[in-house]
Amino acid sequence: MTAVVGDLREQTRAEEFAAVFAEHHQEVRRLAYALCGDWARADDAAAEAFARTWPKWRRGKVDDVRPYLRRTVVNHVRGRWRRRATERREEHHHRGDDRGSALTRTRPTTAGSSRRRSSSSHPGNVPPSPSGTSRTARSTRQP
Repeated sequence: MTAVVGDLREQTRAEEFAAVFAEHHQEVRRLAYALCGDWARADDAAAEAFARTWPKWRRGKVDDVRPYLRRTVVNHVRGRWRRRATERREEHHHRGDDRGSALTRTRPTTAGSSRRRSSSSHPGNVPPSPSGTSRTARSTRQP
């Protein structure tokens, strides 16, 4: 008898979740597309969000399914970005590509490599305007 009641509850939960899927699938899919910009990846992310939500829904652990699904799809897409970035770094490391390390190195300087600007082209070497003269210079002027 208990197995029959458990099966009925499971069937009821599955039917409820099917209704949740029908109600929220397009919204979750559009959110995933907004995050990743590719409909195929958006479909995968939406499916993954529902697949991750189902076990908790079945156990009654999800109170409000809409924000739960939205957070799940965001986490899934962000996780994919992190994994792809890590994979790219590892690929570059294994291939000996050191483009990222160039950002941390400083450029060696040589004695003759410094460039000098003429005093007229440097913004700090602009002569003062007549109104910017000192007080002593103004006091010695003749009218």
